[in-house]
Amino acid sequence: MSGDERLRPVLAAFTLVTLSLAACSQVETHAQPDAATHLQTISFGSCWHDDDHTTRAAMQRLASQSPDLFLWLGDNVYADTTDMTEMRSTYDTKKYGATYQPFLQARIPVMATWDDHDFGENNAGNDYTERVDSQLEFLRHFDVPSDDVRYRDVGDGGQAGVYNATLFGSAAQNNRVNVIMLDARYHRSPTFLDYGACQGSASTMLGDEQWSWLEQQMEITSEITVIASGTQVLPPLNRNRPLTDYCAYGDGTEFNAAIATLGETYDSGTVYESWAEIPLQRQRLLRLAQKAVNDGNAKLVIFVSGDQHWGELLQKTMPASPAEGAAVTFYEVTASGFDQDFPEDIASPSRLPVWADTQGNGSYDARCQLPFGHAGKTSDGCTTAERTAPWCYTQLDASGNGIPDAWGECAPAGATIPTGKVGAVSDNLSALTTQDRHIINKPLSKYGTIAIDWTEHQVTLKLETEAEIAVSTVVPFQP
Repeated sequence: MSGDERLRPVLAAFTLVTLSLAACSQVETHAQPDAATHLQTISFGSCWHDDDHTTRAAMQRLASQSPDLFLWLGDNVYADTTDMTEMRSTYDTKKYGATYQPFLQARIPVMATWDDHDFGENNAGNDYTERVDSQLEFLRHFDVPSDDVRYRDVGDGGQAGVYNATLFGSAAQNNRVNVIMLDARYHRSPTFLDYGACQGSASTMLGDEQWSWLEQQMEITSEITVIASGTQVLPPLNRNRPLTDYCAYGDGTEFNAAIATLGETYDSGTVYESWAEIPLQRQRLLRLAQKAVNDGNAKLVIFVSGDQHWGELLQKTMPASPAEGAAVTFYEVTASGFDQDFPEDIASPSRLPVWADTQGNGSYDARCQLPFGHAGKTSDGCTTAERTAPWCYTQLDASGNGIPDAWGECAPAGATIPTGKVGAVSDNLSALTTQDRHIINKPLSKYGTIAIDWTEHQVTLKLETEAEIAVSTVVPFQP
């Protein structure tokens, strides 16, 4: 055994003692939400690493913005362990480190859920052996009050899982926001054989008790409902992978029907962990949200998610249904992460469209067809090739090349588009994305913000970096 190896236990013990002393002397804790708050700004993020200066800059920027609420969306630390001493140490390293202090000192109220790496192990679900104790470490880290139902044993009326919700605002002022934090880990069935016995169409994402709780939450009347999930909700499944690999596949009948009934026939859905891996559960969630809108319990439903190591703006229109009512469009903001990037080409049929006009006429109602071929090159986003203003093709031939007369200038900041308005568009997009403007995957630190304008009845969905608003879109909602 080397000298370094002999010192490791001593150094580990010293680290734990140091962190414990810091915890005792540090008065800063996470601020808790107040239901009476008139929410105007909700920021959110996930996937915490503290290996780069951009994380510190992002925390300082967040602190200076002082949003009304911050949502931690999972992978809040990377512990990946069954040792709860190590789990606690990892949480404390973050909490009492210099990078996180500006956030705590700003007294920004927080709500939180988890994803796999702070739940316990990569891609884990109900197969994770230490989920009961891991839940306690999660609650301790976020300073959840000791009388919270999640602290108690299930046999004593407690709750298994970290899901929670708060209804903000008041009916008298028509400014209610129901913020729902889902737990898509504690009860989730195995998604592949590596994680346990497959359950076919009986696979669950939330478990029976959480589903019942969520159904009650969706019956609460609010102007805006925000539903948080550690993994993405709106992107469909990539069907190029062998579907029999998925534990939820079973004989394929219900699996494929759940995809088809949502109007999805794409090959380019997500290959990454998401709700799409259990199509029946994703369909149930989206139909539940659709019914809430059509029953008048919400005027706008926005999903927020983490996990992916990129930021993304997404939308999906649910087809009309006899049971759930008229077609409804949902939005999702994926915000991931702090000191995490993924500068790859990532296809998604659910990504917010980029709109263009017709040959510069100023009416932005034609959808850019991305990617497109032009002059022997492929463009994943708007281009300035041969023109001064960014432009795209709005129609392609069978080879994916632009049809010469079918082009338009891309909608700039402030332009009216079919879904509302374009918000901000960074002047530095080439440094922020490998593709179109609605995926931000080059910067190391990214977070999301929902800004609510109660006077104009519109929300602005933003992707931000440590330095700027990278891109945003403005969506109206009914008064």
